[in-house]
Amino acid sequence: MAYFAVARLAALAQPLQAGSMMGLVLAAIGFVCGSIGSAMTMLGRHLFDEVQLSTRWQHRSAQDPHALARWLGRQR
Repeated sequence: MAYFAVARLAALAQPLQAGSMMGLVLAAIGFVCGSIGSAMTMLGRHLFDEVQLSTRWQHRSAQDPHALARWLGRQR
């Protein structure tokens, strides 16, 4: 998909200073699809594996089992 977007962008053959909305959209599609493809190539089937977070970066409710009950009580 990234290849087709970039190939179409190159086929537009616009001067360097003249940018169009179509050119920006094609460039964005090429970048996003290329980034996703690179991540899938490097990580493969481990792309969505869960990782262990340190306590510093965990949500407080994961550390305190009563935090969710207190939070829900404040929402009402």
